[in-house]
Amino acid sequence: MTVQRLTVPFRLTLKMSVAFFIALYSMLVSTSLLKGPLGNNSGPSSVSPVGLLQERPVKASEWTEASSTIMIANSTFSSKKDLYKSKLKGNLPIKRKPLPPSRGMKSVVVEGRKPKNTAFNVTNPIEPQETLSQFYRNNWTLPNGQLYQIDSTKLWNADPQNIYPQWMKDYLNWHDYQRQTWSPDTFSQKRWMVMQCLTTQFNCGGTSDRLKPIVFQLKVAYLSRRILIIHWNKPHPLTEFLVPPQGGLDWRAPSWLAELIETPGLGRDLGKTLGDVLDMAMEEKSKFTMARMAMQDYHAGRFWYDEQVQVGEPAFETIFHHVWKLFLTPSAAVRQRLETTMSEMGLVPYRYTAAHCRVLYAKDDRPQYQQKNWAENAVNCASELRPRMPIFFTSDSTDATLYAQVYGKSRNATVMTRIPNPNPPLHIEFSRGRRPASDYLDGFVDLYILAEATCVTYNKGGYGVFGLLMGRNATCGLRQDAMDRPKIHNPCHWVDDDPMTSPNENTRHHYLPPQNPDAKYDPIYLPPMDDTGSP
Repeated sequence: MTVQRLTVPFRLTLKMSVAFFIALYSMLVSTSLLKGPLGNNSGPSSVSPVGLLQERPVKASEWTEASSTIMIANSTFSSKKDLYKSKLKGNLPIKRKPLPPSRGMKSVVVEGRKPKNTAFNVTNPIEPQETLSQFYRNNWTLPNGQLYQIDSTKLWNADPQNIYPQWMKDYLNWHDYQRQTWSPDTFSQKRWMVMQCLTTQFNCGGTSDRLKPIVFQLKVAYLSRRILIIHWNKPHPLTEFLVPPQGGLDWRAPSWLAELIETPGLGRDLGKTLGDVLDMAMEEKSKFTMARMAMQDYHAGRFWYDEQVQVGEPAFETIFHHVWKLFLTPSAAVRQRLETTMSEMGLVPYRYTAAHCRVLYAKDDRPQYQQKNWAENAVNCASELRPRMPIFFTSDSTDATLYAQVYGKSRNATVMTRIPNPNPPLHIEFSRGRRPASDYLDGFVDLYILAEATCVTYNKGGYGVFGLLMGRNATCGLRQDAMDRPKIHNPCHWVDDDPMTSPNENTRHHYLPPQNPDAKYDPIYLPPMDDTGSP
């Protein structure tokens, strides 16, 4: 009886205590929300995160979520679902590794991105008095005392169609000037950004992972006032496959700079995610001289880049072809095999469609029925893009290639394929130089054959869409959705009729303009740069 008399009041007291603390907590939370992060009565909606950062660094707790609205640096998301979609597009980092808290970084907001910790934020760079435009348009003096003269023969300066935005022209001229003035003695006086893949790195990704972000990286190099360099030694130097073109940008590292790039511990790795690169690329000038970049992003920074585009400037998918063309062109070995292959198959540039079918993505093998379905669907998608046009089919599976040939004959269609050597083609990431450079040529040959097509259909991985972006018409592409995921199973259908004269419900791109058979098109690639002018 004694226990019962004591237990009942105790339970009541416990319940009352819990209720009291819940009410107190609710009152404190509501008060803080009404007052806003700085304690004023303006409410959370009137508090600008940018304004807060002008006074002190933002804390993670100051990013508020109220009335089912997520406020993130001037970007509003109606739900967490929209926030997650934005993360998938590359606007926000999804998962980040914490950095040491002792770095003492000063925070600044990047529009559209949410800092999880003050150490993740882009640090506030030490800005010179001049703006970016003034910085890149100064009168530069050469070592001989003469003023640097802008080279009118450069592709970006000889631009009658005004394709390249002004910021890009300014940066590329500045980059050309830097090449004429740098030396081992001035290394520490300059700021560098290196697109690298070294044997000491665990994973650089495939060809598209390494090179597709080139437009994004060019913009980051401009904003951070860094000299952009591309340097590989894994599995071989990039110059074994791609070199600078005549009139283009020379991104190669001279021997003394290559030695410094390959020195362990020199500079700072910016990480593999878009968020990491943006966070660290523009740190204070005193922090580090060399920024090392091996970013892997499926969209290659496209969404972020398009957010920076000013009125009248081309978007990412429009400018990519032109930036690629002034940066890279096939080496002599790749060019010779490319021209021989296209001649043997009877392929004329911009007179065929291309289908890339990645079957062994993250797989050693797939069932035969699945490979057959995927190959046939890829051919069907190509027919939807351009009916009755020859189709170039490429895959990482010999079985899928054979299935495409058989299916093309059953449709009385011209499906051109090739068996690579070695077979299957080598992935550029997974051999670490154990094979000669000639064994990797086919990966670059197929990439340029995709780029020479009038339209490209693709499925998994970034290789197929990479070829589409390199080509002349990045809008004429189609993703193959018939995967082993029933919820998005949306197969293509074979189309024989011309969509311009006989629109078909199965033809998804019937609004494409008709192709002029007599039209002349600019070449996809240019002659290589004269090595006598290289450093």
